[in-house]
Amino acid sequence: MRGGVLVTYHGALFAPVALFGALVHYRVYVRAGRLEGLAVFVGGQLAWLAVVLVQNGALGDLWGGR
Repeated sequence: MRGGVLVTYHGALFAPVALFGALVHYRVYVRAGRLEGLAVFVGGQLAWLAVVLVQNGALGDLWGGR
């Protein structure tokens, strides 16, 4: 998929990552509380942002393949 600022976006990777993040977020929220659940949620969002940035080369050539 192409559009806007992003050159590459692999949507198939999003579904399993989002599902896993939601399950972890819910379990932490139920067991530890709201603040800890929020920390997991924000961490998941930042991790996905890093994935998209790496896919688009915004963090440089990390693997030396391009």
